[in-house]
Amino acid sequence: MVRHNSILFKDFESILQSCFHSFPDENRPPTSLEIRKKGTDQYLYIQMALAGFVEDDIKVWSENNVLYISGDNTANEDLQDKFKMSFMRQWALRKDLDSKKAQVGLKNGLLTIEIPIITKQPDKILLFGQS
Repeated sequence: MVRHNSILFKDFESILQSCFHSFPDENRPPTSLEIRKKGTDQYLYIQMALAGFVEDDIKVWSENNVLYISGDNTANEDLQDKFKMSFMRQWALRKDLDSKKAQVGLKNGLLTIEIPIITKQPDKILLFGQS
């Protein structure tokens, strides 16, 4: 019996990483995914190398539990042709990711996205006494 919700996120990350390297001929910016912790909170951390891109060249959005990242710097006349590209990436997000609270930044050609993982509270919490 296969239980989809029992897959460890580390395994999910490995599957996603292997998918990134499945298409070496396409223009795909180098990307990394990992789970990070801030205090007791966990979040999905995505980094994408986008040298030659500025904020106006990039669009990041989430719709129906899918994360989309697109970029197009082909109109930039200051770039050499070998650095010009357009791309579109998308990933299905787990339902326990809160994309409404995602933080996105671009600094020194590195796009970073942090999406909090929602921690479900247990249905029963012992407030007093023995279990």
